[in-house]
Amino acid sequence: TRPNAQPSRDWMHDPSYLNTPSARAKVKAWFRKQQREQNIAGGRETIERELKRLSVDSWMKLDDVYKLMGIAPDKSDDFLEQLGYGIITIGGVASKILDEERRREREQQKDLFGTEIILPRPSKIESSGKAGWMVTGVHGLLVSTAACCNPLPGDEVVGYITVGSGVKVHRKDCKNIQILEQERMVNVTYEGATGDAYPVQFMVKAAERPGMLNDLTGVLADRKINILGCNIEHRDLRKGEVSIWLMVELSNAGQVSKMLSDLNNVTNVFDVRRVVQSHNPHNGNGHGHGHGKK
Repeated sequence: TRPNAQPSRDWMHDPSYLNTPSARAKVKAWFRKQQREQNIAGGRETIERELKRLSVDSWMKLDDVYKLMGIAPDKSDDFLEQLGYGIITIGGVASKILDEERRREREQQKDLFGTEIILPRPSKIESSGKAGWMVTGVHGLLVSTAACCNPLPGDEVVGYITVGSGVKVHRKDCKNIQILEQERMVNVTYEGATGDAYPVQFMVKAAERPGMLNDLTGVLADRKINILGCNIEHRDLRKGEVSIWLMVELSNAGQVSKMLSDLNNVTNVFDVRRVVQSHNPHNGNGHGHGHGKK
């Protein structure tokens, strides 16, 4: 009868506490409710953490995830409970999120600026016929990715007409593209085969220990993922923490979530995130290491 009084699980095992089936049923229901609330909270935390790890939390929120997964407003708690309990995996949700990122890019490329732009023909023309970036609806132009943000097919991108270097492809959230002339922006798309590989960057934060970098690169080697570069970005000797930048080749954006999980499972790693802005491997406090394709 006390305020905020709670039953004990011991009551379920001692018949002297609960004499009737109704009393036992009510106590069981109370514990199921507590477990449900814990799973709902756990499911919500899992989604919010994954949105940050995928670097999509600037435009996708929890309500957007419900819509993406086809969850009715009155069923959101059931969805979170199943996620928190493990019936629904976060990998499946992450795959849907990355698919939506690609869909948004295609939708916005239909007519990004609504005006026709006359493209200068560059002095060098790609004629190999290989897969790659191209200006939407225009073939035969020199198009390459910008080193400042290394866009990945599936990211939201835009092309910028340079002087003498053709069209450079930037992520739309790239800091550099924000200060360039808007009238020189064009729509670009990627045409490629499923076997192509694209650069993706990750930042790993971990408790520093001997062999950490070797363990991280070992995970990539075990999965036959090519390492384009790695670098110790920052060391905090007081806290005993280290930040490690990695650039790898993945075959598609859908592999990003799996790679995040694999790296996060390395001992003493406490945070892994996709990096959407390029990091200079010589700006950190450590030493840069380049890895060529094997």
